[in-house]
Amino acid sequence: MKAKRDPYSVVRNFLHRAPDEALLPGPTKLVAVFEDFRIQLPKIAARMDHEIDEVQPLSSYRVFLSCVTEYLKAVG
Repeated sequence: MKAKRDPYSVVRNFLHRAPDEALLPGPTKLVAVFEDFRIQLPKIAARMDHEIDEVQPLSSYRVFLSCVTEYLKAVG
C-alpha cells in the first residue's frame, strides 16, 4: 500500500530546480506564495484591464501568463 503524498511536494520535488538552477523553496513556502498570488490576481488583472473571470490558465493562457509575470516582478 502506497502512502499518500502531498501534491505540492510531488510537483516541487519533480521540478526541484528553478530555470536558473537555483533550488526551489520547500512546499510550505511554495503554497504560501501561490496563495498570495491568488489573492493578488484580481488586482493584477484589473491593472491589465481584465476581469478576473477573463484570466484563466487554459482559455486565456497569454493573459494568465502576463499576470504571473507581473506578480513575479513585484515580489522580486
